[in-house]
Amino acid sequence: MSEDRSTGGLNIVVESVGQRAVVLHLAGELDMVTAPGFAEHVQQHVTGGDTDGASLVLDLSGVTFLGSAGLAVLAEARNLAVASAVQVRVVAVSRTVLRPMEVTGLDKVLTVVPDVATAIEQVGE
Repeated sequence: MSEDRSTGGLNIVVESVGQRAVVLHLAGELDMVTAPGFAEHVQQHVTGGDTDGASLVLDLSGVTFLGSAGLAVLAEARNLAVASAVQVRVVAVSRTVLRPMEVTGLDKVLTVVPDVATAIEQVGE
């Protein structure tokens, strides 16, 4: 099942991968304008029961800009996931996304993988 929503300059497609994972595919800019919509999705899927026994995969491979507000949502996603015992994987390959995560140290507290398939393979590890 997938659901497509646009939040300002950010498109979010929600995909359920059986009982294993919920994938949020993001495309566009993740900044102070679009971060609140992304935060709502994260909150809904981590604490709303959608990920009951599943992982949450945040696919940032289509993100063209990652600002501080987006980084804050990623940090909060990690905190919510830990509190809810939900695994979170972040798909990131571009320097546009990886560099801000490295500078802030988020790459050390989040599990960053190169693609969605790898993230789903790691479910339960």
